[in-house]
Amino acid sequence: MIYKVIDNFLDDETFYNYHKLIMSEENMWAWQNYANSNSKTEDLNEQIIFSNILVGDYQWAYNDANKFVNPIMLEIKKRSPDDKFEVCRAKMNLIIRNSKPVKYGLHYDLIEVDGKIKNDYETIIFYVNNNNGGTSFENGEFVQQKANRALFIYGRVLHQTIGQTDEKRRVNVNINYERKKK
Repeated sequence: MIYKVIDNFLDDETFYNYHKLIMSEENMWAWQNYANSNSKTEDLNEQIIFSNILVGDYQWAYNDANKFVNPIMLEIKKRSPDDKFEVCRAKMNLIIRNSKPVKYGLHYDLIEVDGKIKNDYETIIFYVNNNNGGTSFENGEFVQQKANRALFIYGRVLHQTIGQTDEKRRVNVNINYERKKK
């Protein structure tokens, strides 16, 4: 299995507070010219994406970035108490509605350490709001975005964002992490 979906990932109270935090107009979003290096070939002129880098190269990007990562990682740790986790990279994504389901380019979430590409990491894409966008895979399978849904991707798997046509904004949090036995 290359991925797993868990609905209602966070408990109701945690999700309510998290949703309120992430969807706040006070968050800083940076416009990106393209979503990833492969998205230059897919619908480039119609891609509208903003992001907020939280963790890069195992380092927090700014002082309170942990408030966006910790609720998700705490839930992962709760579900796997015998494992230890280290966040390699994390970011929030905000995609603007389009008239068609824009493809943002099949890609790997590459994690590079000391010039070597890592394959032994996991990814969680945590969907913050409901919309008809989602994530598709190389084999054509599609996971629709749904509020409080967690999509776990195991290892280096080709996937891509599919933009939404219904809601004004699509927001998710993408966290790449390593899992080790304690």
